[in-house]
Amino acid sequence: MNYFDVRLDEGSFTTAVVRFNGSYSFTPRLYLQANVQYNDDTKDVGTNLRLGWLDTAGTGLFVVWNDTRHRGPLDRTGILAGPKQAPTGGEVQQAVQPLAG
Repeated sequence: MNYFDVRLDEGSFTTAVVRFNGSYSFTPRLYLQANVQYNDDTKDVGTNLRLGWLDTAGTGLFVVWNDTRHRGPLDRTGILAGPKQAPTGGEVQQAVQPLAG
């Protein structure tokens, strides 16, 4: 937990941020990482989840999910990312595709 006691000319406030980071490997090539964070001042809860599947050197598939709950609406984004190899065996390019959220 991080505690902040902020003093400014415009005013002072205190806030605390609680964070949890976790990681679990299903196999040496398949893993899940999570970051959950809560801010007691704004009452925001933020979540970042990443599922990674590593293939050969320099290649892999990643599914990332970000979720932020504010006092108002929920903000969600998802990304599917992985390598895209040229059919001629050329250079590996990154392919990123947003997921509907």
